Amino acid sequence: MSSTMQEIEALADGLDIAKVVELVRIAETAERYEDMCIFVKKLVKLKAAKGEDLDVDERNLLSVAYKNVVGQARSSWRTLNAGFDDCDQD
Repeated sequence: MSSTMQEIEALADGLDIAKVVELVRIAETAERYEDMCIFVKKLVKLKAAKGEDLDVDERNLLSVAYKNVVGQARSSWRTLNAGFDDCDQD
């Protein structure tokens, strides 16, 4: 794990659920979806430790975070794949 990811995880340590949700929203606003995933993961762990389920809004935040991370990866893969296809045709 990179030091930046560790720093981001450390940012959420010791915070209550409301503050972690706030960090998730800030990451979403900044379009930092990888960071958003880290904060959502922390949120899920906090809720699970209390025996609580995610509410509808929290589930939507989880969906947005992972959908965007996966979407970015898929887009990169398509770009690379198209480049290799062009090379094969030459």
